[in-house]
Amino acid sequence: MAAYVASDMVDVSFGVEAAAGQFELDFVRLLTEGYFFACRKELLELDAMQRVLAIMRSEEFQAEVSRLAGYRVNGPGSIKTVKEVSQRGP
Repeated sequence: MAAYVASDMVDVSFGVEAAAGQFELDFVRLLTEGYFFACRKELLELDAMQRVLAIMRSEEFQAEVSRLAGYRVNGPGSIKTVKEVSQRGP
């Protein structure tokens, strides 16, 4: 969407801050979204999933995500149930 705005095909659009920054566009934050990596409980025991979680928990991963405009990390790799996530507050 940022490319459409940058090329004057549209005047304004919804999008993410990182994309707006690549095109040197102004950005107005309207809301903050949370992103979750979801899997079945039994997959947590697999070596491959343990490697994914280790990467998500690493300082290097968190630093790279934090470098992206508009993104921040909040407990990456933490394990929660669907019920715990759906009951979280604003």
